[in-house]
Amino acid sequence: MRAARLIWSLLGYDAGWIACVLAASSGRWWLSLPAVLFIVVIHIAMAPRPKREVLSILVVTAIGACADSALAAMSLISLNAHPGLSLPFVLWIAALWANFAPLLTTLLAWFRRHLVLAALLGAASAPVAYFGASKFGAIEITQPESVVYGAVALEYAILLPLSLVISARITAPQERPREASGTSHTEPTSTGTS
Repeated sequence: MRAARLIWSLLGYDAGWIACVLAASSGRWWLSLPAVLFIVVIHIAMAPRPKREVLSILVVTAIGACADSALAAMSLISLNAHPGLSLPFVLWIAALWANFAPLLTTLLAWFRRHLVLAALLGAASAPVAYFGASKFGAIEITQPESVVYGAVALEYAILLPLSLVISARITAPQERPREASGTSHTEPTSTGTS
């Protein structure tokens, strides 16, 4: 099941990103919502702790969508045909983050113990994703590219490690509560001979 989950994460993420970008570039950003919902529902069904996975995805999506919405509010980027911070932008970027969040417990989970590398990965990969989205026409870069991509790199150098930590805390197995009396209930050992 673990291998299937990893494969689904990779294929699902790629399919979701492409669906979001193509939907936005065609002016039909809302088509990304059911596509990502389908991908995320399958991911959750494969998760070892589905309720925790849902919470992790929701929290990371909210944080990421707020951070990316700040870029739109600062007029650094905008959704195709929706200038500035708009409801379509917020919903579309939330779909992208919901599509990304499952990677934190699968393909990117190794980076939980390597947060500096996660920061470097975020700083290097996010501008590439934004560049691709702009070339497809999904988003518009509304300020000088060096400013926008620098802001995106800084944002994701912070957000990727933060998202990994949050996701790890939410999805980690809970420890069982210990007995209040402090005594342990162990089985008596047999020392007799037969």
